[in-house]
Order: sequence, then C-alpha cells, then structure tokens
Amino acid sequence: MRILSLSAFLTASMAFSAHAQPGRVAVDLSGGTIGGALQAQVGVTDWLALRGGYNYLEFTLDDEEFGDVVYDTDVDLSGFGAFADLHPLQNGFTVTGGAFFGERSVDLDGTPSEPVEIGGQVYSPAEVGTLQGEAVLQDPALYAGLGWDSSLYSDSRWSFIARAGVMLADETDVELRSEGGLLSESEEFLAQLEEEEQSAEDDINDFAYYPVVTIGVGYRF
Repeated sequence: MRILSLSAFLTASMAFSAHAQPGRVAVDLSGGTIGGALQAQVGVTDWLALRGGYNYLEFTLDDEEFGDVVYDTDVDLSGFGAFADLHPLQNGFTVTGGAFFGERSVDLDGTPSEPVEIGGQVYSPAEVGTLQGEAVLQDPALYAGLGWDSSLYSDSRWSFIARAGVMLADETDVELRSEGGLLSESEEFLAQLEEEEQSAEDDINDFAYYPVVTIGVGYRF
C-alpha cells in the first residue's frame, strides 16, 4: 500500500511539473503595489529564466510627517527591473532575486501653520516659510521574492502569475530648501535645516523596504 501511495504521489508530481524548454519566451502584464508592469522573460534552462521589464507607479500622499514637519508628497516608484527566476520544482513555483533600477523619489512640500522644530530649534511659520525638497531612494534597489509563474511550463500559452517580495533600498538622500521665510537665507537656519534632512531621511526610510505584490497574466510565444 505504501509503495502504491508513493507511486501515485510521484506520478502526480511529474504530471504537475513540466520541463520548460530553454529559449521559450513569454510576456506578462500585471498590477499591484508597484503599479502596472509589463515584463518579458526567456527560459535559460529547465529551472532558470531571466526576466526584465518596466513598472509605472506615481501617487500622492497628503499630511505625511517626516522629521517634525508635515508634508504633501508626490511619490514616484517607476523604473526598470531585471530578475533571475529560479524554478526549483521545475514548475510554476519561483524563487526570485534581482533589482529595480531608476530614480525612485518622493517630492516634499510643507508649509507649517504653527511653530515647528527644525534641527532641534523651534521656529515660527513666518520664519520657516515653505519647505520643499526631494528624497531619492537608493538605485539600484535589490529585490527578493517568491511567486507562481507557469508561463514557460504550462501547455497552455496563457498563464496566471502571482508574485510577492520586498524591494530593498536602505539608503535615502534628502535635500530640503526653505522658500519665502524670514530666515530662508539665514546661515544658522540653513545649518539647522541640514539636521532636519537627516531626521527626514530616517523617517522616509519606511519606503526603503517596500512590499512588492503583483497579480497578472502571461502569454508564451
């Protein structure tokens, strides 16, 4: 009985797994936390595929606090990606490593309506004016994840795709400037503003570990 059960299990596993043919090419269209993405992949061996593409994502967040200042933010996480997809079971299950390339950024615009602390000193709204700037995330940003993609393994040309992972960019560069304030040109205030940049960088690093979850469909040529 055990031998029959083992035989049935192996038979089912072999039926579930289909060897990918090196050189097969597929494209997929997906959507998720990185916006819309269009990608293409090619089979290298029966367990390895190389994949690349472009994703587009821009959105706005109001009243976000970075450091001690509240900003309206415009977030741009668009860019290119290049990945190696491992298929250890020689089916749709994938283990992925790769990177996202491009200048992913967060534009900042904050006008205090009450006294605010800048670099450890408290300033009035009139002294501060408007704080504007940009936070640029590390480029490239590494990626690691798991998923299901049977594009190169299924007998059907169409396939369902699901991927989940994390984009890792643990360095953020923030630059701030003051406009229209009584102290916008003050060397002392500008020195405090440099300290505020560091405080904002620490908070914006929340974007540095960004969850990547996508669902889509693929087509094999």
